[in-house]
Amino acid sequence: MDNERIAQLETHDGLTPPHMYICICNAVTEKQIHQAIDDGALTVDDLHRLLAVGSQCGSCKDCARQCLQEKTAVTLGTLPFALAS
Repeated sequence: MDNERIAQLETHDGLTPPHMYICICNAVTEKQIHQAIDDGALTVDDLHRLLAVGSQCGSCKDCARQCLQEKTAVTLGTLPFALAS
């Protein structure tokens, strides 16, 4: 992950589109997922309960999981090796 992407995740602004949809079925954006994580969501199940992520077709679960991993890594100041490249 490059420094620009890290900055986007930290600030929720910059070049990230304001409505980058993660869950198309329920119109859930990356920004909403990041807010839910800031509010305490720790798992995809938490996102499901809070935002209905994955409640329809389920194809968004992997992307939602990646959002969780990236946001957690930025918050903790660590980047897992797989996300760092």
